[in-house]
Amino acid sequence: MGSVASNVWRERQWMLATMTPVNWRFWLLMMSPIIALCLFLAKAPLVAIAAGMAAVILFQPFVGIPLIFFLGMLGELQHFSEGVSIVKFIVVLVAIGSCASRSARENLSRKTGVLLPLILFVAIYCVANALNPSDAYDWKVILTWIGYPLGFVLVLCLATTKRRIEWVLGALIMGAILAGLSSAIEVFFGVNLLSSFRGIEEVIASNGPPEMQRVSGLFSDANAAAYMHILSIPILISLILLDKGRVWRYTLFALSLVSSFGLLASFSRSGYIGVAAGLCLLLLFLKFHRAWRVLALSTLALALLATFIPAKLMLARFFVIPEEIGSVADRSIYYSTAIKLICEYPIVPAGERTYMADLASRVGFPLGPHSNISSVGVNGGLITLAVFLWLIYRYVRFVHAGLRSIQSQSLRHYALGTYAGIVGFQVQGLFITNFGWFLVWAAAAIPLCCVITDQNFLRSSKKKPRLRQQRLSE
Repeated sequence: MGSVASNVWRERQWMLATMTPVNWRFWLLMMSPIIALCLFLAKAPLVAIAAGMAAVILFQPFVGIPLIFFLGMLGELQHFSEGVSIVKFIVVLVAIGSCASRSARENLSRKTGVLLPLILFVAIYCVANALNPSDAYDWKVILTWIGYPLGFVLVLCLATTKRRIEWVLGALIMGAILAGLSSAIEVFFGVNLLSSFRGIEEVIASNGPPEMQRVSGLFSDANAAAYMHILSIPILISLILLDKGRVWRYTLFALSLVSSFGLLASFSRSGYIGVAAGLCLLLLFLKFHRAWRVLALSTLALALLATFIPAKLMLARFFVIPEEIGSVADRSIYYSTAIKLICEYPIVPAGERTYMADLASRVGFPLGPHSNISSVGVNGGLITLAVFLWLIYRYVRFVHAGLRSIQSQSLRHYALGTYAGIVGFQVQGLFITNFGWFLVWAAAAIPLCCVITDQNFLRSSKKKPRLRQQRLSE
């Protein structure tokens, strides 16, 4: 009896010893976004908490990655003046902590075929912008561009396990839901949280019917308010398709309704097209019965949300396209202007200022390229554009090969949902310039993390029988 009791006591002690760090990290990751947000809102009184959080991130760099995703999804709510934000500070802390972390340094050797074109693209783009004689390029913008590959590499190096990938996706979804709720508050109560907390006036431009009330959520622009939902909706739909309980599926469906409401309330045509493209990509990679579930869920969500946002208002944004030909909203003028300037300035780029002056002579307003590809060509020249297309090719090739070979069902759904969101985001980028959003560069690393994590697990599972045979022979 004494030996049995001692064994039970030892098992309990072992369980407590093994569970304490897990619980500590769990509550830390749950509370840290709230603490960081309170820190931003209260500013001075919580300097000590900020120092403590900085120490935690330096000691455990991965803690900063969910923070980056959560706060990044809150749009301009987490920005200070002149483009400085909490997210960028956390990126620096995570980078410093990763340099001192042995595991992070070892994970730099993860081979994806994407890092070289990514770093090369950012380097050439920054140099081309610096050489452009027509624009005085701000050093803060260059530092931000340097941060894009840094955020990508940090996620790639630190999201190395299935549990960590789940934490990152959970933080991303949590931020998107808060953004969706802010849109709902604006629709039903007329309170814009961005204006209330930051004093920033939202920019609403609508060429639809008078009764259409576009909302910007936590961004100052309604089209940008669709960013987080383009990423989150395919992820939520992909998670619903996992073989888990009804409570899991109903909860995720309710969250997808909140995110979808934020998207629909923005009345962003490019956002609608981006999400549709992401869901179509999901259908291509899913089996027949799962594809029908995606169609059914999407139809049901639209039917439920049509009670609050009539379908005729959503379609009205598309019906006005014939009336926009030749006007400031005609995208064909943007594209033709960009092509002309890229041909005229193939090596040393024309620059944003030259583009805006040329466009103003045609439509009367000095606006930007309104397309990621056009923006790269105008601001970086043909060489930068070629490297950018090479980056896209290498990324798509690696992810497609990984999705075909990945064995873990959950990791495959994580990778597929995030990849569909990234593709939808780039489809939106054909109509507006959206690749300046910092978070999308970090999110692009998640599908690669899922593929590499699955490959590492398969390798380790194959090695274990060999190690056991060696021990037996010894």
